[in-house]
Amino acid sequence: MPAFAAQIARIGRGERPPVLRVGNLEAKRDFLDVRDVVSAYLTMVEQASAFEPGMALNVSSGTAIRIGDILESLVRLAGVDVSIEVDPEKWRPVDIPVSYGDSGRLSALTGWRPLFAFNDTLIAVLNRQVTGIEQF
Repeated sequence: MPAFAAQIARIGRGERPPVLRVGNLEAKRDFLDVRDVVSAYLTMVEQASAFEPGMALNVSSGTAIRIGDILESLVRLAGVDVSIEVDPEKWRPVDIPVSYGDSGRLSALTGWRPLFAFNDTLIAVLNRQVTGIEQF
């Protein structure tokens, strides 16, 4: 996501041609706002006594989002006209089609849940690339 946002910001500033070089846009991944990740870690530290030693917990949104949908949303939010070119160097020899986590155990033990809407995360990442300023 930050790599897409950086390319889009440079295109918007006229620093590069309006062409996005991408890899596999069909893969689906679990994305979570860094503010939610930090919140989950703090919750785990504060409630450490609720966990058995060695217990595995996932910090995730629980939703797989198509990479191409993220790219389309960032382009729409930025309001730039671009063409998209697949870059063979950005393709991975082995790419898992869908990957997402299940934070159900963490939620059940602590009550933690993600708070930030994915669109708000996209806006924050894009704004960071456009302005160079953290907007959290």
